[in-house]
Amino acid sequence: MGVINMKQLALILMFLSFTSCSLQATGSNAVLLKAVYLVHGQGELSSEDLQAHPEIVVVQTFDEFKKYTHQKIALWVDRSATPFTPEEEQWINETPQAYYPIVLIGTSDTLHAFRDLLRICCFLGGPGDYPGADAPGFSVIQKEETSDPTTPSVSFIQGYNQKPTVQAILEITNALLEGKLKPTPTPIYPPVATPTMVP
Repeated sequence: MGVINMKQLALILMFLSFTSCSLQATGSNAVLLKAVYLVHGQGELSSEDLQAHPEIVVVQTFDEFKKYTHQKIALWVDRSATPFTPEEEQWINETPQAYYPIVLIGTSDTLHAFRDLLRICCFLGGPGDYPGADAPGFSVIQKEETSDPTTPSVSFIQGYNQKPTVQAILEITNALLEGKLKPTPTPIYPPVATPTMVP
C-alpha cells in the first residue's frame, strides 16, 4: 500500500469538498422541491402559509414557471394568473408537463378550472356562465399518456370545495407524484325507470 503525499491528500479533500457542495446544491432542491406555484399579485394562498413550505417555489411569470418543469413536479396555478394565453395553453398541453399533477387554486369547479381558465385539452363545450363556476376551493387533474397522443386519458380529476391551504394541496399532489392516489373512478349511475321498463 502506497503512502499518500500531501498533494494527493489535498486533491482528494478538494474533490470531496466540491462533490459535497454540488450534491447539497442540487440534491437539496431536487429532494425538497415538490411544486411550483404561479401567481400574479396576491393569490389564494397566504404568504405565511407558503413561507412555512420551502418545498414550494412561488413565481410571478410564466417564463419562471416553465423553468422548474425539467423534473416531474406539481404545477400549481393561482386563479389570478388565468385565463391562459394561447401560447401558455399550448405549453401546458405539451409533453412532459401535460402529465404532471396540475392544480388550479381558486375554484373547485373542475370544468371551469381546466376548460375555461387553464384551457387544458380536451374538455368539450364552450366557455359560458353557469351555476358553480365560481365555487371556492381548488381543482386537481392528472393525465396519463395513451397510444394516441391526441387523446390523453385523465387518471385523476377532483374539485375540493374548501379553503385552499398549502398542506391540503401538497398532500394530494405529493400522493399523485408518488403514484399513491387511485385513479378517479368512473361513476356508476343506476338505470332510470321509464314507462317501458318492467321492474
